Amino acid sequence: VDNPSTYATYALGGFINDNPQPAIVYGDANGDGSVDISDAMLVFYHVAKKESISWDALLRTDADKSGDVDIADAMKIFYYVAKKIDTLE
Repeated sequence: VDNPSTYATYALGGFINDNPQPAIVYGDANGDGSVDISDAMLVFYHVAKKESISWDALLRTDADKSGDVDIADAMKIFYYVAKKIDTLE
């Protein structure tokens, strides 16, 4: 049985979500809430087929929104960490 506290409730003409979803941190391959060199390296390893990353991490690390995580995404995350670009979105 599902826990009813996870469902949105209705109050005064609108729905209230008691358990809001956390914000997506684009580029965060390891899921720790920040983007750093370890995220860039995980994407490089994924592209090189040395390590796979989770499905939700794939969604967060598709930096160029091409539908595929590839070397361009790894480089964009690396440039973001190196402060060569200002945003991943």
